Amino acid sequence: MQPRWTALALASAALVGTACAPDVSVQIQQANETVAQAAESHVDGPISVNAAPFSPSRCLSGQLAGFSGVDVLGIDGSRLRLVQEADGSGTVVQTGMGATPVTMKGCGRIEVRPTGAMVDGVRVVRGTAQLDCTAGDLHVAGDVTFQCGQ
Repeated sequence: MQPRWTALALASAALVGTACAPDVSVQIQQANETVAQAAESHVDGPISVNAAPFSPSRCLSGQLAGFSGVDVLGIDGSRLRLVQEADGSGTVVQTGMGATPVTMKGCGRIEVRPTGAMVDGVRVVRGTAQLDCTAGDLHVAGDVTFQCGQ
């Protein structure tokens, strides 16, 4: 009679385990959504170049390029590289389609913090930038927050 009780106990345990076990596919979907949210890049707040609005399309972590900061890509193909220097000051490098890069040092404050998320081996970063940069005829200003991955 003992084998029959053992089989019944095992069957009951399997049913209880199945009923109580979380749905693995739901957990995987939630994890994928979390990674997707972490990978979404956004720049919020105004940026202007020579008093004209700069419209970002996305931003990228500076990790792959070897700097602490982000590249903010404009919808027109231009790029603003926001570099966090060791002392917390900001350096902005403005480049355009085929234009000679213009570097503006110590012209604002840029704070970059790594998040806990990585996408394709690149750490997603968040931060803020307060910019008031001038070099020659070029002026870049803004007060933004950002989250940038790859």
